[in-house]
Amino acid sequence: MSETELQEVADGDEASEKVNPVEVPVAKEKSEIIEEPESTSEVLDKETRIKEPEVEEDSKEPEVDSKETEEDSKETVEDSKGTEEIKGTEEGKIELDRLEDSTDVGDQNGKIKEDEVVEQVAKPVEEEEEILEEVPDNILSEEVIKEGISLLRRIGNGLAYSFIKLDLSNRKITDISILERYVHLRIVNVSNNYLTDLKAFNTLTDLLQLTANKNRIASIMLEPCPFLQYISINNNRIKDVSEGISHPLIRYIDLSNNKIKELPPFDGSEFQHLTVLKIEGNRIENIETFNIPNLKILHLGQNKIICTEWVLDLVNLEELKLNSNLIETTSGFNAEMKKLKYVDLRDNRIAQYFDLTQMSTLPQLKTLMLSENPIATDDEFRIEVLNVLKTLTVLDEEEVTDEEQADARDLARQRRNSELLPPEGILS
Repeated sequence: MSETELQEVADGDEASEKVNPVEVPVAKEKSEIIEEPESTSEVLDKETRIKEPEVEEDSKEPEVDSKETEEDSKETVEDSKGTEEIKGTEEGKIELDRLEDSTDVGDQNGKIKEDEVVEQVAKPVEEEEEILEEVPDNILSEEVIKEGISLLRRIGNGLAYSFIKLDLSNRKITDISILERYVHLRIVNVSNNYLTDLKAFNTLTDLLQLTANKNRIASIMLEPCPFLQYISINNNRIKDVSEGISHPLIRYIDLSNNKIKELPPFDGSEFQHLTVLKIEGNRIENIETFNIPNLKILHLGQNKIICTEWVLDLVNLEELKLNSNLIETTSGFNAEMKKLKYVDLRDNRIAQYFDLTQMSTLPQLKTLMLSENPIATDDEFRIEVLNVLKTLTVLDEEEVTDEEQADARDLARQRRNSELLPPEGILS
């Protein structure tokens, strides 16, 4: 294709010119890798700059035959000048920084950086089965696809072109079977529809990012996808996650606000690249094996979890949210968790300061949320907590003052001295 023909595609207004791909057999490049979310480094009151998702130009995608190319070339772009730029890196990675609800952990002062978009708080789980409103069939058509498709990029050998991004959110769609033909799609958003399954995506082997929030999906059932790195399927009706979430390069999973009661054993061999896992607002009670060596951010708030012994192997964890559970003690935390700086234990059942003792082994713990626990009603609550957890700089969103630290040291000194004194009645 000449440079003149490409310029006509980019400058097209309402009727884009067709792109006639040329197929030349070439070797495929290395797979694309989404750069993992930033680790702990910023302060609470700074806003996070959210970047547009970026995908590297590459030739990883399989070449399409002439029949598929003719169908793909029919897709139009309203204004390719306005599409996002995809930046490649030296290692064949792509940067995907707009991760919905992504959360960075606090810096050396133990504060958290908040996203521009405030993370949605999980709603209390209703035990009763929800009665779904009947909706008329609304099958996805090519006309609707043309309205939401964008991002024209090279595919296959680098001489053919196809659109790789599709936004079908908020369209009341009930059936997306037609997507099985759009095999070159990499970034897809089908949120806020009436979908009940995701089986149409099993033919999209080049898929990198899938967002399907607020649908009626009851089971994931995605076959392993070689390049899939980001899955967000929150606010659905999912009960079973034993299948569909294990993919070779998966880095980000959000299953918040579903109906999950049990988690499968998380084996590190299947989730080697997973760094962010969010399963808030479900019905989880017990957690057994949880060995994800590279996990940095874990959100399990608003479940029915009763203990924390399963955190033992999460040695790279930086942020842990367990708010609104049934936790009474903090067993499982250990000195090997050297990167853990932020822990949220609000609204649990911690009743004694002794129950926090195990957390004193965390060398970098800076921020702790403990409000709405029984011990939080004590007048000396902050001083007592600081006496146990001496590394804290933020407690319940308030910075620890120098005066509080001094009072905690005095309390510790008094208790040490009282232990050295003999019992009353021994001295004459």
